[in-house]
Amino acid sequence: MLWATSPEQIKISAERGNPPVRASVFTDPELTKQEKFRHYPVLMEAIQASTPRPRHPKWPEIENAFGIELSKAVAGTITPEEALKNAQAAVEQITGLK
Repeated sequence: MLWATSPEQIKISAERGNPPVRASVFTDPELTKQEKFRHYPVLMEAIQASTPRPRHPKWPEIENAFGIELSKAVAGTITPEEALKNAQAAVEQITGLK
């Protein structure tokens, strides 16, 4: 495991097209100067600013409800306010909170 996850091996893996799993590879100057890897520092920033999905046994259903309503808003068939209201109602129904 140490060898397979070493910075050297993860860099080789990244060069072959696999997403890196080490912060050092996302910011490696040898990689980021290459056109095809110039987005790595931005991805690292996004990872550092992100938060994990909520841990809820019904998360897939909740995420689906959000997706449906937000897609309607993006398509312009309902307003963003309506989408959020509908999503809230769906989440309450899924989780039994209301």
